[in-house]
Amino acid sequence: DNGRVLTCVFYCNVGWEEGSGGQLRVHSEDGKFRDIEPLPGRLVVFFSDKRVPHEVIPCERHRYAVTVWYLDGLRRQHALS
Repeated sequence: DNGRVLTCVFYCNVGWEEGSGGQLRVHSEDGKFRDIEPLPGRLVVFFSDKRVPHEVIPCERHRYAVTVWYLDGLRRQHALS
């Protein structure tokens, strides 16, 4: 646990082509997953703790995004100690 509670990702990938990788993969409890393409102007907001297991698929080109995390101060302190 790194203290992150909420993640906001805004993608800035003008001309992004499917198949370039870089998707956000969100896993569900039943073992399935959903891939979210990093399309320009797309905003994705999700719980970033153990409630929403996720990963980023490797890219075949540069991928640009602005990411903001909402942190729980106590959990963050614990993670750093």
